[in-house]
Amino acid sequence: MSELHEALDVAHRLAVEWLDSLPERRVPPRATAGEVASALGDLPDSPRPAAEVIELLGAAAEPGLTAIPSGRWYGMVMGGTLPAALAADWLVSSWDQNSALRAVTPATVALEEVADRWLLDLLGLPPASGVGMATGATMSNFTCLATARDTVLRQAGWHPHLFVTQARAIDLLPGMVEAYESINLIGASGRESWADPERAYFGAETSAFGRQQPGAADALGALADHGFATRIASSARRVAP
Repeated sequence: MSELHEALDVAHRLAVEWLDSLPERRVPPRATAGEVASALGDLPDSPRPAAEVIELLGAAAEPGLTAIPSGRWYGMVMGGTLPAALAADWLVSSWDQNSALRAVTPATVALEEVADRWLLDLLGLPPASGVGMATGATMSNFTCLATARDTVLRQAGWHPHLFVTQARAIDLLPGMVEAYESINLIGASGRESWADPERAYFGAETSAFGRQQPGAADALGALADHGFATRIASSARRVAP
């Protein structure tokens, strides 16, 4: 049996033991984060067999696990994994695909597109609606609020302007130039406008609003006083300095 198979067998056994323990297991963890870290120990002097690593991981972490999937956890909105979802998560981790490029990973791209289509059908939304897979509930709410805000402002007759901070470069997606009245870089000395999709790099110094350079906050305040709808970041890809 290969090292990979041995490690996967150990992981499967530990996972099933954990799931089987949930009906009778007390919900709070028995160990603190410090105790779990201590059980894991220091960095080994040399590599160890994969199965041994997984055994150590399971033994050290198990006392610090909270029985969130037990159905008796009421602290926060966590858990609730369905059998098919859990098994699919195992499978896609084994596939190890990167869905950024359609031609490179057609299977996982297709899975996401089908999930988008099914979700729109389930919610009764127009088939042409855009769908994005967010990282969690917080970013889902943030994205929806930002989208709704733009819609409300446009309906009220406001003209949206895009402001980008802490960026030396920006790649505009198709239609972004037309979507905004102006695209602006907020720098230490104030505002610099840019609406040329061929020009990708800014020469001005940039900073966070008011955190390092007062001029940046002053520029934003002046624009806000004129009733501009401001938006920090967007679907444009930002490149860190």
